[in-house]
Amino acid sequence: MNTTDLPQFPDVKPFEIQDRQAVNRFLDRFDVESCEYSFTNLFCWQNAYPMAWTVYQDRLVILNKRNGSFLMPVGEFLPPEDLFILSAMIQNGCSTPEITSVPQRYLDEHPAVKGYYTISKQRDHADYIYSAEKLAELKGKKLHKKKNQISQFERRYPQYRVESIQGDMIRKCRDFANELFARQTKPPESLVYEHDAITNAFRCFDQLGLEGQVLLIGDRPAAFSLYSRLTPDTYDIHFEKADLLVKGAAQVINHEVAKRLKNRCTFINREQDLGVPGLRKAKLSYDPVDIRINATLHFTPADTMSERLRKPFHEGSTKPLKK
Repeated sequence: MNTTDLPQFPDVKPFEIQDRQAVNRFLDRFDVESCEYSFTNLFCWQNAYPMAWTVYQDRLVILNKRNGSFLMPVGEFLPPEDLFILSAMIQNGCSTPEITSVPQRYLDEHPAVKGYYTISKQRDHADYIYSAEKLAELKGKKLHKKKNQISQFERRYPQYRVESIQGDMIRKCRDFANELFARQTKPPESLVYEHDAITNAFRCFDQLGLEGQVLLIGDRPAAFSLYSRLTPDTYDIHFEKADLLVKGAAQVINHEVAKRLKNRCTFINREQDLGVPGLRKAKLSYDPVDIRINATLHFTPADTMSERLRKPFHEGSTKPLKK
């Protein structure tokens, strides 16, 4: 892959809508499974998480400008010693250059990484993976309650319908999201950032390649879901909002999306619970087939090896790194 036309480390750039094709060249080639890498998420949430991107040794590096942490580089795995040098260079101007979203496969293939980093697991940032077919059919004892809730909704609102989000429906769903947010008297910071991200998603709906479904009662939205393809066999649910005054709306929109996606993918990624107890309970209740827990590599610059690796860069060396 030719990357000479892209920003090269140490130069970085924020995520802009025109970067989608360039970034997705990396993501599509290497089938990155974590929702953390989704261009839609990186673009829409940038006011909450000031992320930027660059290319280092032909790998895509996505980093947090606020604290210097970065996602595991996208591309052929870097050997631990080269990964450590990258951490050391980033640490020059930042305090905590941790590496997040490190897949278990990297730890298995490069056990020597334990000599360079302290390793921890990211349970709060684990991706919840579901069978699209199972969510669409709601078979099994664990999903029986969901089926009952949907049946109750259908009896209560026999006139409901589900439509694709396109054209003027984008505006209607955006207005609905604004209405739900306006009901919050003192919204926590997390909801403020989420609403900002949803606003960005609707503003650039087509440019981001988003798809969605809206649940309507009459002509009024009761819930919506926005999603896009993450890998060839997985769709990522980016945002899903429902009117809590309409009992069962959340379960219906989840079910309707799964019915529409089951013939287009094998899995549905419903993203993370962020350690929120209620959200964790809700995600577990849908019986995920996998809870994909990645690791974080914690940089320890006081280590003797770190000092040896960092010294040339502290002296201003620009010698190319060994590939």
